[in-house]
Amino acid sequence: MNANLIFKISVAGLAMGMILYGIYSLVGTVQPYVTFPEATVRRGTVRVAAFIDHKSRRYDPQTGLLKFVAKDTKGNACTVTLSQVPPGGFEQSPMAVLIGRMNDGHFHADRVFIKCPSKYQGIDEHGQRNANKRSGK
Repeated sequence: MNANLIFKISVAGLAMGMILYGIYSLVGTVQPYVTFPEATVRRGTVRVAAFIDHKSRRYDPQTGLLKFVAKDTKGNACTVTLSQVPPGGFEQSPMAVLIGRMNDGHFHADRVFIKCPSKYQGIDEHGQRNANKRSGK
């Protein structure tokens, strides 16, 4: 074999190894959107799109925990615990994406993402557009 062919095979092998390593590394970072019942049976971190019941929101200054009830897009309610400061605009947003895991029947959120509250104007708690409200567009 000549040196040029050996070099090409080595580069191809190295490139293939890097691609496989990249794919292997990304597999553990995928966080699917699920409902609360699905989050109960899944292992690891998941994302739940949920409507927030702001009336149930309670903050414990001793532990620094924020607890509230949220309903996923299928209407399943669950108590959510957040151990960090909620994002700005949390109080006005009817919906959020909760990233975390189920533990002892509660959803423990590591992070909470919200979108502009005007995006949800005219959407009821079941995710359906309400014709009586402004569409927000």
